[in-house]
Amino acid sequence: MSNKLKIDAQQIKLEFRGSKEDIRRGYEMTRELLIMHFHEQLARAEVKEQKKKSTRSWTPPQTQETMHISVAISSDFYNKVCVLEREDYEDSIFNSVMRFDSIDRIYIRSSQKDALQRHIKIGKVLWRELTPTGKAAVRS
Repeated sequence: MSNKLKIDAQQIKLEFRGSKEDIRRGYEMTRELLIMHFHEQLARAEVKEQKKKSTRSWTPPQTQETMHISVAISSDFYNKVCVLEREDYEDSIFNSVMRFDSIDRIYIRSSQKDALQRHIKIGKVLWRELTPTGKAAVRS
């Protein structure tokens, strides 16, 4: 009885016939080629998908380039609003995740401020405002 192995991988078509050992040897000899071909197919598919995504994205027209983002740091007693400059944001790790132009304001808890500042430089405080809890504390 003759054994047979047929591989049809888009542009590569292979057919092995013979003994079990002959087929195994033939497959082992071509295995690396098949794996390389498979990886190339995946890479092409990813590039094609990225091209589709990039043509689908729409950016609203900008009359002026935004140069900063407001960062609201919240605590129980007061909130403060700081400035995050465009250049500082674009130099940070966050720029690879989200475009600067798609952010208006970042909200963080005051307990997370130090963790955030390890990755990004938060600028000057523009203003502070008391929260309802803060106002009640001041009144009492």
